[in-house]
Amino acid sequence: MNNVEIKYIQTKTKLLTIEINGYLLHSKYDPVKEAKRIIEKEFIENYVHVLFGFGLGYLAEAFAEKVSREQLIIVDPFKEQLALENSEVIDSNDEKEIKSRLKNSLKNYSREVKVICAPNYEKIAPIAYHNLLKIIKDVQRFNQVEENTIRFGSEFWQENYIKNLIYAFSDNSLNELEKKYECPIVIASGGPSLTKQLSLLKTIREQVILIASGSTVNSLVSEGITPDYIVTIDGAEANYRHFKDLVLPDSILLYCLSSNYKIQQEYIGKRYPFLTTNDFRVGEHLKESLNINLPYMAGGGSVAHFAFTIAIFLTNGPIALIGQDLAFTNNQSHATNNKHHKVIDEKLLKDRDAFEVEGYFGDKVLTDYSLYSMKTIFEKLHKGIVHSAPIFNCTEGGVKLDGFMQLPFESFIKKYIGNILIEKIEQEELSNSNSICILIEQLRKEINVYNQLEKDLVDAISILKANQHNSIFKQADLKKLDKIDRKIKDNFNLVMMDRIVEPLTIDVLRNFKANERDKPKQNFDRVYNQNLELYSRLLEASKKSKRFTLETIEIIETTKL
Repeated sequence: MNNVEIKYIQTKTKLLTIEINGYLLHSKYDPVKEAKRIIEKEFIENYVHVLFGFGLGYLAEAFAEKVSREQLIIVDPFKEQLALENSEVIDSNDEKEIKSRLKNSLKNYSREVKVICAPNYEKIAPIAYHNLLKIIKDVQRFNQVEENTIRFGSEFWQENYIKNLIYAFSDNSLNELEKKYECPIVIASGGPSLTKQLSLLKTIREQVILIASGSTVNSLVSEGITPDYIVTIDGAEANYRHFKDLVLPDSILLYCLSSNYKIQQEYIGKRYPFLTTNDFRVGEHLKESLNINLPYMAGGGSVAHFAFTIAIFLTNGPIALIGQDLAFTNNQSHATNNKHHKVIDEKLLKDRDAFEVEGYFGDKVLTDYSLYSMKTIFEKLHKGIVHSAPIFNCTEGGVKLDGFMQLPFESFIKKYIGNILIEKIEQEELSNSNSICILIEQLRKEINVYNQLEKDLVDAISILKANQHNSIFKQADLKKLDKIDRKIKDNFNLVMMDRIVEPLTIDVLRNFKANERDKPKQNFDRVYNQNLELYSRLLEASKKSKRFTLETIEIIETTKL
């Protein structure tokens, strides 16, 4: 920050204060007393506190008596001018570090942030203060998007992970296709800019491998373009409806076990399953129980993220993204003929809390927090990838994806695509020759595990309720609960329940935080209610998972797979 005049002034208590451009950063009488008064007024228990302004550290020292290092983030726009060597102080220009610290501090998708502006800092550095508030709002909104996704999808994800075992057991793993190609791959996503690229795509269709990101397949098929591969991850019924009427025997389906199981059930072409990088426990369970070995694909909130990392998994050749707008290009939500397509009006922009960001052409484009979070995930994925050939964003519209090389699609075609037809890899013979009876046997074992889980959880709830009117737990009951907890943990590791318990984990860890002012009875009630919610919701989750498992067995037996 330029034009900064700094003076150090001795206070009445012989301590120092600072004056910047005529504004005092601390009291000229008693800065320690002032700091304690501010903290007493502004502090909120269990919140993450962001202090804008370090100065000489009086406020930070007062905070240290109340919060852990993780609960306090200090930002100062004058870090360089004040020669602040404290490593805990973040320069206000370091947006990346501020976001990183916030994300690490806000556990379980929390949005509980309290901003404290040190005296006069917002007057001396108003732009830096405004930018900090925007950064905090962005992180809060991203956490909201992530949490909403988890809450919305947890139950049908659980159903799909179990019912897709039928197809994962029968199909070859996506591992079979690792680096099978040397040719260019084009990834088609459903942004509004896809429409203008389709005529070009037709001209080189047989010279590239084409991957369709989820529902984008409808926009391609409507123009007579058949993709080589279709990626699907979404478990919602709406995703199934995108595929319901498609008959594409020459396209290969690449599906995550989270994908709506009815898509795989009805798909008449070849299929390859995979897992996400969040599915490590699921992957280990599949290896141990069914000898199924699936690769972990990195991704995020969009099927296009997975299509991107899968393309890198498939080829050593160059890769082009088209239709990856992540913005409301030409006041549209999606490409023409995409079933999600909407015309975006002012009301919808307001409802979506739309805002401007840098566009592909250096212009300003409108996006929202959901789409913008997808942009940041793309950039993070790209940064962490090592690929032997160039990767281009050829969308020619939408947001600018930082780190990606930009190239017009026509230029990509001229430079990288020849006249030689691509020979698509034929699916190898099924390597998993185990009988479907093995799957049924494993599922029946898991039914027994769910039965034991339910029994233990009912017992735990009964023990808790017997203590309901107490102020302390009986030692004998605590021992019983500890024993039950160990059994529950062991049995939980024998089944796939990760997805369905995610929302309850968030709630149990976030909604029952200790308060230092609580009296013994309040502490007892908090622990009692926390454990009651944990056991009750685990019981409900176990019953649902068992039902999905029973339905899977029925599907196998009635369809004679």
